[in-house]
Amino acid sequence: GGTAILDGTEYSFGGASPAATLSTGNADHDRWDTVAFDTGTTSVVVHEGTPDATPTAPDIQAGEVPLAVVSVSQGQTALGSSDIHNIRGAARTIGDASEVPYDDSPGVYGINNVDAALDELQEAAQVGSYPLPNSDLSNSTVATTVDSDTGLGLTSSVGLGGTLTLSRSRGQSYYAPEVSASESGTVTSGNQGVVLTHGLADGETLEVYKASLLVTAGGGVDPPPIDLHLIIATVTSSGYSAKAPIISGDGSTITDDETGNPLESYTNSSGSGQTVAVLVNNQTTSDQDIDASAYGQIA
Repeated sequence: GGTAILDGTEYSFGGASPAATLSTGNADHDRWDTVAFDTGTTSVVVHEGTPDATPTAPDIQAGEVPLAVVSVSQGQTALGSSDIHNIRGAARTIGDASEVPYDDSPGVYGINNVDAALDELQEAAQVGSYPLPNSDLSNSTVATTVDSDTGLGLTSSVGLGGTLTLSRSRGQSYYAPEVSASESGTVTSGNQGVVLTHGLADGETLEVYKASLLVTAGGGVDPPPIDLHLIIATVTSSGYSAKAPIISGDGSTITDDETGNPLESYTNSSGSGQTVAVLVNNQTTSDQDIDASAYGQIA
């Protein structure tokens, strides 16, 4: 006797071991036969394959559980143990794992085959922990915060089939895309020198977190004088428009590592795209040899 499981239902047959009769081998080609247990009749059945130069084993039918595939060679009249290949516990057909038993002790999910177990594992992996508590197996909505320093963190568990809502929290983190540049050279009196430029879509913000502005003279550095500034501005073919001061020279402070959260920012609320720039604005009465830099993000 024995037992078989199909779609989670156990079937049994008793008595002596059943016999299966196979026909002799084809005169020209080999073949494969499939032996199965028919749960409807609780008997063993044989599906004879087609003789061929490259034979394949036939599929079983609905309500059957695979037991073995048998290699029947050309002209063969008697079988040896090496001809019989045990496939008990294998899938019914390729890609079908619903016939393979799975022990779900202690019964967290109430499943009994590999196909269902794989479904549970896949869903659990999407949430980030396994096994899931029973309380998570329901629809729900959860909010979470994305922080570039710590990555993605869930503020609470999310149920299978639920909705994951993402929000961004601004801290001292820098969000992509980052923008940075440094420039040195002479900015003539009454003119501007470009440190960096970037396109800014409507509603986007340029945030500058770190900057420097120095006057270079005789191999050393001096503080920027009054009326020498590092600014955020918008630029067009007709000129520039100052939007926010980043560093304002006072003639006494070495501004080589200014930081803030942010130091300064500008939001494009024009209704269309703009070109935004960080400029050295020289409003002094003399030319200035400068070294300037800026680092920030487009948010």
